[in-house]
Amino acid sequence: MIAGTTLAGIGDDTADEFSLFLHDLRTRELERLPPGAKVVLSGGAAGSWYFEWFDAHYSTPVERHIAVEAFAPAPDPLPERVEWISASLGDLGPVQSESVDIVFGGQVIEHLWPDEISGFLSAAHRVLRRAGHLVLDSPNRRVTQAINWLHPEHTVEFTVDEIVELLELAGFEHVQVRGVLLAYDAERHRYPTLSELAAKSGRHERAERAASRPEESFVWWAEATRGKRKPDEEALRRRARDLFSRFRTHRLSHSLTWVGEAEHIPHFGRVIHAARGKAGPMLFGPYIPMPSGDWEATFELRAPDAPQHEVDEHLAFLEVTHGDPSAKVGDLAVTAGDLSADSEWSRHSVSFFLNTTVMGVEFRILSSGCADLFALASVNLRPATVPVLAPGQSRRGRVQRWLSRLLER
Repeated sequence: MIAGTTLAGIGDDTADEFSLFLHDLRTRELERLPPGAKVVLSGGAAGSWYFEWFDAHYSTPVERHIAVEAFAPAPDPLPERVEWISASLGDLGPVQSESVDIVFGGQVIEHLWPDEISGFLSAAHRVLRRAGHLVLDSPNRRVTQAINWLHPEHTVEFTVDEIVELLELAGFEHVQVRGVLLAYDAERHRYPTLSELAAKSGRHERAERAASRPEESFVWWAEATRGKRKPDEEALRRRARDLFSRFRTHRLSHSLTWVGEAEHIPHFGRVIHAARGKAGPMLFGPYIPMPSGDWEATFELRAPDAPQHEVDEHLAFLEVTHGDPSAKVGDLAVTAGDLSADSEWSRHSVSFFLNTTVMGVEFRILSSGCADLFALASVNLRPATVPVLAPGQSRRGRVQRWLSRLLER
């Protein structure tokens, strides 16, 4: 279920009520699932409420319910007939081949990393019986980008065409996709704002009209049948990585500004300008999830009046943080001498290490206010080429582990 706290831009009460409305629409889709499944595998089944919800609305009593969840602990007590597997959906190794009737990933695929997505879809094909069903639902990237809705815990979102392509690469056939809540306003040729989408007026009608227009709906619901053809695992993995990279690039270009002015400049994209005398965060956000590892965030800056300053004068501070309250994991002070004396952009990288998957990673550019400062709004994020030394770790051991990972690739 889409949590109300993630619907930034509308009040908490409205967000909570809208989330419940979306959950009711998803419940209606659950009731329409193909009947007769005795064994169900669910991803992201966090809490006893999930199984109560599924049992109350699925048409056939489930004899065996396999729950796969990497982060939440198993409910205590675990409901009868439920088997709990603490693992990523990208690894369904403990589940026997051709033993499951329905694999259900409700609002979960958008939380997976690209190799987990390809691994999950391939494994779903393996564990399903012949003609078994894979069922997924997720926010539609075509709509979320149109209304500028950014979920801080989503690693990737797919359009209808993209999820159909991935399912077919994974060996599924008879792929059917329905819309859950129509978003596009054809009469006025526009997408609504999030506030308009959440408003009670007209939304029941939009829910009824959504089924045949999944491309224009806020949430798509996909059902596919396990085919005889085996997954094209290499093509599936490449495509999942490609779509993830495109989505992450989009997210990294949607940071916020406090003291600067944003302008779109051809060939450069969105550029932030913090005038001299304006000190503070000229770029912050976009609050994304990130897996563990050594990372490098590269910022591009320019200051035309840098030559007018002492070479060691601080003009900007770069930071990488996460959490609330925020914990700093990397920073860099940028001086006038670090910036190009001409009109070219200069690149400045902050290396940082995460020892576990974290949510809400933020990239910041803080202007000292001493100079006219320009920054590209898009941050370049990639694995670090040199391992980052975390507090309390010896460099020798850190480098040895890093080299071992390289040799395993």
